[in-house]
Amino acid sequence: MKVLLPLVKKPSLGEYPASAPLRFISNPFKIGKKNSNYFKGKIILLVNRQTGSMAEYFGMAIQQAPNCITIGEQTMGAVMNITSAILPDKQEFYFTGAGAFYPNGERVQRKGLHIDYFIKENTKNYDSQLYIDKAVKIIKSDN
Repeated sequence: MKVLLPLVKKPSLGEYPASAPLRFISNPFKIGKKNSNYFKGKIILLVNRQTGSMAEYFGMAIQQAPNCITIGEQTMGAVMNITSAILPDKQEFYFTGAGAFYPNGERVQRKGLHIDYFIKENTKNYDSQLYIDKAVKIIKSDN
């Protein structure tokens, strides 16, 4: 994934590509096809409208596995961190402090993660096992 971070002395400008925001992971950008030792089985990523921020960031990393299938509904589209600023009148406001993009340059902010199998949970089709049942069906299929 690609990350856009604001410049320290000019926060209205971004630096692209930025270094990894999660330094506690040795190299979070060594994922997907660049890692020859990736998990070879099927990977099912379950997401919903409550998936946001750090969960979307990790979701983007998981999606880079060549065998990942994402099931669910649109995520929040608020990837990464939340930054705050205090105005001269002492009011504080919050905003996303970093931009997150797929390797092809597609943005995730406001759009959410890419979904392979869209599932919209609502009162008409509510089933507590809806996501799990779809995941099991995909795992058992030959595709």
